[in-house]
Amino acid sequence: MRILLVAGSGWRAAAPQVADAAAEAWRSVGPDDVVVPQPLADGGPGFVEVARPLMAADPGLLVLETALAPAGATDLAAGTSLELGRMLGAAIATDARTIALGIGLASSHGWADGGAGLLVGLADVVGVPVPGRERLLAGGLGLGGVRAQDLPDVARLRRALGARDVVGAYRSSDPVLGLAGLAAGLADARTLDAAVAQELERNLGDLAHALAAHAGLAGRDLLAGPGTAGSVRTLGALPGAGGGAALVLHALGARLVPGLRLVADRAGLGAAVDASDVVVVVVPAVDGGEMHDGTVALVGEVALGAAVPVVVVTGHCVAGRREWAAAGISAVYEEPRRSAAVSDVLGVVPRVARTWSR
Repeated sequence: MRILLVAGSGWRAAAPQVADAAAEAWRSVGPDDVVVPQPLADGGPGFVEVARPLMAADPGLLVLETALAPAGATDLAAGTSLELGRMLGAAIATDARTIALGIGLASSHGWADGGAGLLVGLADVVGVPVPGRERLLAGGLGLGGVRAQDLPDVARLRRALGARDVVGAYRSSDPVLGLAGLAAGLADARTLDAAVAQELERNLGDLAHALAAHAGLAGRDLLAGPGTAGSVRTLGALPGAGGGAALVLHALGARLVPGLRLVADRAGLGAAVDASDVVVVVVPAVDGGEMHDGTVALVGEVALGAAVPVVVVTGHCVAGRREWAAAGISAVYEEPRRSAAVSDVLGVVPRVARTWSR
């Protein structure tokens, strides 16, 4: 049999290590099976490590991630994405044709400044003046009252990216503003105090309005019509992934795509599934997010079209049988103690192999 063993994100260990260890666990029971490990990443921590083989296969591809850029502060609301901008500036000085930037959650890199620091860092590298530099580097709580005049020339920064394909590979597609936005999410997770989150929301709104003053950012909403209401509606739809870094990437003309799909497409997941008899997905937990836009959902979608069975091995599953069956999953095996530790979950793999290996 040919087994495709997919390891998703969210582990304390790197996804490639988890995929290899799971493959070895399967071979311990099914030594005659051809087991192909395939790690995937969603744009969060570990995105670059998963993408290393992709860069080796395509010298024109350069992969970065927000988790590698220090925030310069321990307080999330005071952190800045300055180093991320410098990282992107250094990347466009290379010969890379495609620059893929993994955009994780704000808590994974330590800033929620709406990408204001990214603007400054990139502007510094390419030599574009930044009138409101001090305000833009004060973190999310320092953005109050920021105006279009404080920003660097966004059009010049767009031109500096040249003909390169800059891709923001996001983990979360939440907007930057509103009840489902960046500040609200941090408050819900109790990462920020509710009062601080409200102030951050107002400040991010100021930044979004300032960026929107540069033509073409928010686009035109045909449903909302002209005027303030239309502006609010379109601004509310702007992306907020990566502590708001996606907002600035959008303003700079970058493409924004789900990190999982970017890696899966580049790695040839569809062809690998077609060539397999069984696909085994190993993830820490199967929850609402995993079933909506996680590794399980993506692999189930691909395998369903190819009529290949998918088996999930996980630490804890809160999805019902009807839900995961509708997503193309044939079976879910849960760690008996509901432990999401790598070693515990991998301990379930041999039992699964005894059932599914011929």
